[in-house]
Amino acid sequence: YDIPVFDELKDIEDIAHPNELSKKLSKYVRTAETGNLEDLSLKKGDIILLTPSWDSEKQIFDEYLLIELFTATGLNQYDASFYMPNAVGIRLWHVNAKVDEDTGYHYNTNNSQDGNYDLVHFIRNDPACEYKSLKALNQEDLFNEGDSFDMQTYKSQFYNADGKLDDGTDLGWNFVVTDITTDTYGNATATIKLIKSN
Repeated sequence: YDIPVFDELKDIEDIAHPNELSKKLSKYVRTAETGNLEDLSLKKGDIILLTPSWDSEKQIFDEYLLIELFTATGLNQYDASFYMPNAVGIRLWHVNAKVDEDTGYHYNTNNSQDGNYDLVHFIRNDPACEYKSLKALNQEDLFNEGDSFDMQTYKSQFYNADGKLDDGTDLGWNFVVTDITTDTYGNATATIKLIKSN
């Protein structure tokens, strides 16, 4: 299987970006592919894109999950100082950037005022959390070593709450955080095991 893995360019540390989607849109991350599903290693700035099938025509203008190693350093340091200083963990994003022809080629999101879905939102490490959570992200919302994710367990955090993506398709992936380490200099790495679920 080919899994897109993105690596943040190192020359943008002083530029603010609101989320991983905007980094990709701004070409501040680049794409590499790997076929190893057992032990994908992440360092600060890396993301893993999980999709039922990669569409080379739509590319990022589709629906998928992004797995990011979050650290309270660099671009995250200022914001994290208020709600989770020293945090290290996996931050999970749900992106629905599909373009809907029925809405005049807008994203099919609440941002276009024509759709039902958020463009980007966090999936919190709390199966009881609902789709429109208004609470600030904190350390408990990150996935840590030993935590796992599957769509059925976290279904309440998706628009239809049925264990599927917004468009009704199966994601086809689960994951387990098998390891997170931080060295004496504060550099974190994480190991993610991807599991094909269908």
